[in-house]
Amino acid sequence: MILRHRHAGFSYIEALVAVVLLALVAVPAADAVKTGLDASRIAAARSQELRCMKNAMETVLAEPYQNLWNAALGRTVASSYSQALDAACPAREVFISKYKHLVNGTPQFDPKGDEKDLEAVLLYVTVSSPQSSYTFTTLVAR
Repeated sequence: MILRHRHAGFSYIEALVAVVLLALVAVPAADAVKTGLDASRIAAARSQELRCMKNAMETVLAEPYQNLWNAALGRTVASSYSQALDAACPAREVFISKYKHLVNGTPQFDPKGDEKDLEAVLLYVTVSSPQSSYTFTTLVAR
């Protein structure tokens, strides 16, 4: 009686099925890695935008109140504190308004704001950018 031994190893069909299964799993895995790398790049860019906007607001708030009062042009006209686009930051627009009070939850602004109002009027400072989704707003008192 002759015993035949089966040769150890994979058949062509088994190897083909293994390669197809591996390809089906590798495509979503590669897509997940690409998405992770893109998210990291986007997060770094957003973080840089946030730093730029915060720095612009801090620069404005470091100014003396009288300088800000003189630069107040309203909520629709950008002040001289606005900064142009540069290599690291998007353009930053700074709007300074003379804020009087709330009426039924709506801010009331005084475009004139005489010097006699200097003590009673707050300054409403907004830093925004058309290229960024960040906007910072604060009130400044004398």
